[in-house]
Amino acid sequence: MLPGDRVFRNERRARVAQRGEINQMLPRVTSRESSRDYAERMSRREYYERESAGRTRRRVLGAAAAVIAALIVASVVGSFTYLRSVDADLKAQDAESLSAALSADGAAAEDGAPFYTLIAADFASGESEDATRALVLARIDRASSTITLVNIPTNVQATLADGSTSTMSAVRAADGDAGLVDAVENLTGVEIAHYMHADDAGLASLIDEMGGIDADLPVMEDAGAKAAADGAGMAVARTETKHLSGQEAVSVCRALDVGRDQAAQAGSIDAVAMGLFRAFADESSFGFVMKLDTVGHSLTSDMNSKDLRALHADLRGLRDATVYEATLPVSASAAEGASTLKSSSWDDMRSRIDRGQKPVLDAKDVIASVDVSLFTVTVNNGSGIEGAAAEARSVLESNGFKVESVGNASQAVYDETLVVYQNKDNAEEAAAVVAALGVGRAVYDPVYYSFSTDILAVIGKDWNPGADQAAASA
Repeated sequence: MLPGDRVFRNERRARVAQRGEINQMLPRVTSRESSRDYAERMSRREYYERESAGRTRRRVLGAAAAVIAALIVASVVGSFTYLRSVDADLKAQDAESLSAALSADGAAAEDGAPFYTLIAADFASGESEDATRALVLARIDRASSTITLVNIPTNVQATLADGSTSTMSAVRAADGDAGLVDAVENLTGVEIAHYMHADDAGLASLIDEMGGIDADLPVMEDAGAKAAADGAGMAVARTETKHLSGQEAVSVCRALDVGRDQAAQAGSIDAVAMGLFRAFADESSFGFVMKLDTVGHSLTSDMNSKDLRALHADLRGLRDATVYEATLPVSASAAEGASTLKSSSWDDMRSRIDRGQKPVLDAKDVIASVDVSLFTVTVNNGSGIEGAAAEARSVLESNGFKVESVGNASQAVYDETLVVYQNKDNAEEAAAVVAALGVGRAVYDPVYYSFSTDILAVIGKDWNPGADQAAASA
């Protein structure tokens, strides 16, 4: 029986079916190329050349892919090693203690809330090489696009870890970076999220790496004939933009070119800090990463390379931010060369800072808020500084105040200038007198002091006629 008989069991189909032999089967292909055509094509020279070129190309592409993969791996490993090296350079000697001191507010910098960074610098100047010469509290508020710099005079009194009293300039040498953070927090009442420290060589190197900085520096000028004509003060202040190298910036921070004027020194330090902020903000992300090695060698910080890159991103977003500058309000202390915090003045200033406002109102705005012709002032010298009351009178009268009498206090024991008022309705007028004098604070006291005018100004040892008074009358 043939195989077909098993398939066609139906007799009708079996009769119709045609039986035969299949001697060629063609595959279902698109070209329908015959064996002869295939053999002819394979024998052509172009085919072998094309196949050889394809194999070479595949080998080259494979080798290139391997090289690229190796380069990527090497780059990742190199970047990791580079950043680890930066992290090691940044790390403070008392890193654990520093981290603990900063931990209370560390989350603020991460969740978008305003945060404070303490910036400290040591400038060896032939005295104590361990003395901190510059302290700046920088408040960064990304939501309101505001940066506030508060300069802390390093001669302000501070409490060391052992309970003894010294100036802020000596804290770091005695108690380390963590001790300095604690001292500033205890003094100001703010919680500090981050900390950075540099010495003079580190600051100079960092600024040179950025190609220098542009700083708006205070320039002190002799008021000369103008002062003699209107009694506005002994000097006036203006700012001038200068491009500074690293060493020039260090010299400016030491205030070698502006004498011993504390306000000018604070302004110079703030100007350098802000110039450095702007230089970093203008740097591209890649450029900043390439400069991290110098940053690591120049700074000590609680932050690692990742934190610094995040801070740099914040600064880039704040290139057009509003920048406020202020100096922590202090008064002369009984201790020679030291000063103490004016707590009430600082509370007012901090309240304004926390609201994102200007730390200190311009003197001219405060004076303009009252009618100076409607009240009278008495000026007494309580400082022992010869001619202080007469100088204060000139300043007040140049701003339109009516000074009815000038004299001496019963004792020359006033460390701080006091502007006394005995009627609560005169609070704004007293504040205007303080603004015009540029020093002191307003005090409501209806009992202790005796005077016949609306306001009594008792000039203290903090009297320093010059830039502040002149600015008020400008």
